[in-house]
Amino acid sequence: MKSLNILLVVVSLVTTVSCKKDRDADLTTKLTGSWEWVYSVGGLTGNQKTYPKETSRVVFTTDKTFRTLANGQTIREGKYDIVYIDNIFSTEKAPAIKFVDLAGNSEDNLFTITVDTLTFIDNHVEPFGHVYVRVKEVK
Repeated sequence: MKSLNILLVVVSLVTTVSCKKDRDADLTTKLTGSWEWVYSVGGLTGNQKTYPKETSRVVFTTDKTFRTLANGQTIREGKYDIVYIDNIFSTEKAPAIKFVDLAGNSEDNLFTITVDTLTFIDNHVEPFGHVYVRVKEVK
């Protein structure tokens, strides 16, 4: 009986780890590509909107590197990973992108992807949501 319990624990751990890997791979696949910033909204009242004054994009690759561009010029680059963090919106852990730039600076941003819209959400009181749309590849 003890062996059966140990086996069940091991099987559930392996299943949990493999499901997380599948989920992370799926999110990485959805995230891969170029995204253009459309607007940000939030703040004290939740109604403050900010629009870009220049073309601003973030590009994610399958090898988990990222580049942030302003008017076509790289302003930040480094590695990213998908992590699950505590968040102020729920009792469950939420997916976040952990950015680590070439200077070693890191930050975690909660995110959601819905079809061709990527939203970064600040993980604090009076948050802003930063909305990006997928840039279609010209063929």
